[in-house]
Amino acid sequence: MIDTFHKPGRWLRVNIHTHTTNSDGGYTPQQAVAHYRDTLKYHAIFITDHRKATPLDGLTAPGDDFCVIPGVETDGTDPETGLYHLLALGVTVDQGFAQENTPLQAAVDWVNAQGGLAVFAHPYWTGQRHDALTRVEGAAGLEVYNHVCLMDTGKALSPSHWDALLTSGQRAWGFASDDTHFRPGLGYGGGGWIMVRAAENTPGAILAAIKAGDFYASTGPDFIDITRSGGTLTVKCSPVARIAFTGQMYFGKAFFPPNGAEHLTEATHTIKKENFVRVTLTGADGSAAWSQPLFLNR
Repeated sequence: MIDTFHKPGRWLRVNIHTHTTNSDGGYTPQQAVAHYRDTLKYHAIFITDHRKATPLDGLTAPGDDFCVIPGVETDGTDPETGLYHLLALGVTVDQGFAQENTPLQAAVDWVNAQGGLAVFAHPYWTGQRHDALTRVEGAAGLEVYNHVCLMDTGKALSPSHWDALLTSGQRAWGFASDDTHFRPGLGYGGGGWIMVRAAENTPGAILAAIKAGDFYASTGPDFIDITRSGGTLTVKCSPVARIAFTGQMYFGKAFFPPNGAEHLTEATHTIKKENFVRVTLTGADGSAAWSQPLFLNR
């Protein structure tokens, strides 16, 4: 998490979860790319149609500073834990397992066998239990924020699922996504994204950076820097209403603007008995950003 802000490269705004007319989206792949590139000014998107690997040929032209990366949104019903959705980032083949009676662990294993990154999609919206996720190994992380779930039922946030994974000892990254369907009532993107620190704007570089945790998730605020000096962590960011350092159980600390100030742009936390620390920025308008966790070996 800390090294991310000091690595060479550039920040790329990326949506990891996009649907087109190849499944239940309202835009064609060409329209989706044009919308994110020209209207929303993103640098890259993953196209993740349900159970299908959408062909990407011809979606960008030489010289475009825009990257389209393959993916699939898989789904199934675990005999023990019920319905799940799982993003298979970087996967170029259709869903390779039956929808019914497929354990979530088997789905994660399938994604990894294809060389992809498995991300638990909207676990709060899907109704997955914390203990169910902590028994599954090998996933890259989970959607801590899903914008279409906000538009649908208000169940956009899954930070407690994330903390359950981290408390259990898993090294899980947190993602924000649009889950764009390009349909009235569900939004047209721009609600949740990840900022990736990558050497170049290519599928390989972006996937490698995500795998390494060189990104943060956001619906608005920006992280500028995170540094560690001995037993303290210092965060610098765009103006926000709260900076919260979160560890397991009750460990951590929230910081608010000092008396008379409208916002704060920096906070320093003294580490106590945290096994991990992740940082949440909250804007005055309710928008948020999430750092990746720092795993502390004490």
